[in-house]
Amino acid sequence: FYLQNTEKETRKDELELIKERLLNILISNELILSDDEMNAHLNRVGISIRSPLFQVAVVEIDKLHQTLSKASESLLWQFAVSNILNEIITINGNNIVFNGTEGRIISILQFDNEEDWAKFNVDQFQRLYEVVTKYLKFTITVGVGRPVRGFKAVHSSYIDAVISIQNKFIMNDAKVIEYTRLESNGMNVGFYPREIHENLLQGLKLNDLKRINEELSNVFALIKERRLSADYTLTIFVGLVSLCLSHITELGKSIEDVFGKEFSPYAEVRKLKSMESSFIWFSDLFEQIIQYSTANKLTKSKILVKKVMDYIENNLQNNELDLEMISKNVFVNSSYLTKTFKKEVGLTVTNYITSIRMQRAKKLLTADNAFAISRIAEIVGYSDVSYFSKSFKKYTGVSPSEYENVHK
Repeated sequence: FYLQNTEKETRKDELELIKERLLNILISNELILSDDEMNAHLNRVGISIRSPLFQVAVVEIDKLHQTLSKASESLLWQFAVSNILNEIITINGNNIVFNGTEGRIISILQFDNEEDWAKFNVDQFQRLYEVVTKYLKFTITVGVGRPVRGFKAVHSSYIDAVISIQNKFIMNDAKVIEYTRLESNGMNVGFYPREIHENLLQGLKLNDLKRINEELSNVFALIKERRLSADYTLTIFVGLVSLCLSHITELGKSIEDVFGKEFSPYAEVRKLKSMESSFIWFSDLFEQIIQYSTANKLTKSKILVKKVMDYIENNLQNNELDLEMISKNVFVNSSYLTKTFKKEVGLTVTNYITSIRMQRAKKLLTADNAFAISRIAEIVGYSDVSYFSKSFKKYTGVSPSEYENVHK
């Protein structure tokens, strides 16, 4: 009974991790799935989308990294805020809450009808702020993006919400900041064209420092041209830092991996004294990420291949493990995965699975107190011992029993 409960809890935890990974793909600009594919994946993790009408909100715990020294404490407070967020926001549809990058909590609101979508009252987020402040004794800021239609537009609403939060330094005491109100108030939302933001992100992904420095020059030229105040400039700088840190997180790395434990970027930004020193600091920041990325070969393809290899390693015993199962669990279509994996590894996914299974079988056959061949077949993912023996002989040139006798 205990083991059954443990297995159920493990499966539940794994499902939550898959769900969070899928939702972070949805808010990124890396979505390569069709609407039907995304719908199918969401259904598999228990999310039923009845209408493609969305709006994204981002919740940020103020001074999170200054207030809480341990990662476990941060996760605890994120969990508490997420629970309150789930309780307070009520709509006809789904309020999909999950953890994003930089300790942020993301809420994707999915509305079942056009009327609710158009008239959603963001005052519910003000209520969230009041409850968190009263019971958890810290403050939050909420950025709310524009309503959008379709899965591929969710990224735009998410960026709106992030930009809204970045404006908190010039919004005085506002704790719920709507992107649409920033626009209607005539504020220079985002302060520089979104194209520059996307180009900086592309520069990071392509490890192109020249392109990054060109875009940074454009940003600093706009600051000078518009004679922005110190508060506005700080908001831009915070946005640039946020872009860098989000990119690192999306690569599956921690900020400490790249910059070390003592690095405190938001504190460093506030110490910058001149435009010239600021440009140099940001150029160095981007360059450090590129150097780390190059040294560790953190390309998009390699990240995907690493996810696939990890999934294969963790599911090797499953005799149904195949290309389709893997593609569903790493959220890419099978043809894209086949092409990418073969290019990076030099083997097809199927041949790689066989290779790993045979390597594992050889180790088990030559281990002290080796299992019976039928048990080894099960461990490496074969339900039929005779088929395992044929596959092993085809791969090594000898049968499992012959291999065992020769190498013991």
